[in-house]
Order: sequence, then C-alpha cells, then structure tokens
Amino acid sequence: MNNLTINDLYFSDVTTKLDHARNLNDLYGVELKKDAILGSQLEKLRELVMEIRAQMAGMAMFQRCSQCGSRPEGGCCSLYMANETDAIQLLINLLLGQNIIFQRDDGFECYFLGEQGCSLLCKPFFCLNYNCREILERAESHELRALEKATGDLLQAQYSTEMLILKWLKQKTGLKH
Repeated sequence: MNNLTINDLYFSDVTTKLDHARNLNDLYGVELKKDAILGSQLEKLRELVMEIRAQMAGMAMFQRCSQCGSRPEGGCCSLYMANETDAIQLLINLLLGQNIIFQRDDGFECYFLGEQGCSLLCKPFFCLNYNCREILERAESHELRALEKATGDLLQAQYSTEMLILKWLKQKTGLKH
C-alpha cells in the first residue's frame, strides 16, 4: 500500500477502486474508526445518510430508480456512473459497515443499482444531485426542498470525511499524488 497514489484511488476502473478500498479498510479500518475526529465525522455522516435515505424513501425514489434502471434501455444509473465513485468514497461506505458487492454486471447499468435502488450509502456527487424528470414532476415542492437540503448536507460531510481520510493516509502511508 505504500506505493498507492492519488491516481490509483481516483482514476482506476471501478473494480480496482473497490479493491483499493477493501485493502485500505483491511489495513487501516480499525485505526480510522478509532481516530477521534474521523470517528465523530463518520457518525455524523451515518446520521446524514439515514436522513437522506428516509427522504428518498418517502418520495418512493428507490422503487422508481430501480424500476427505471431495470428497463431494457436502462435509466440514469448507467455503467458509466459506477465509475464516478472513487476508492475513498467506497472506503467510507465500508467504514460505515456497508458490504459492497456488485448488484449487477450486465454491461449497461451501474454495478451498485439493486432491487432497492443504489446499494451505496455514500454516493457520487452526480448521483446525489441528479433528479430525473419523473422525480421532479411527481415530487411536491417541499419534498424537493428537503431533498436538496439533505443532499447538500450529505455532500459536504462526505467531502470533509474524504479530506480527513486522505490527510490521515498521507501521514500514515506517505500517499503521493
């Protein structure tokens, strides 16, 4: 892991990123969770994930996204979107206790799109910010405002957590650009 670079974490294919995340979790997961600042940040992130999941569930987004993605022409959760994640984001999911397995490998849809929607707790920026026309048309304005606020809060916390982990890894392993 001492030869690991930022490019490995952010610019590899999704399978390699997941391998890096799993290796980092195996090597440093316990230490990362025990770090006072990072441990507190992970708990905050867990709360924000639960808030946005509740908001999305209330808007029936999990069912809509899964149904749309299961059509022959697929939906916005394409295979391309799976690669929008990075190894640190996948590591955060692992640190939060999420078992990451590919839900599908059909060459079209995102690996993480399962029967209940996205299997990731912390998702890529695009995935959290994008709302298709169907969601926008079916949602009430107050639901969309609540979703936007929850999304903003979660994305800020994800970014902060990622930066803390990168700083920790640079100090611990000498992670290079």
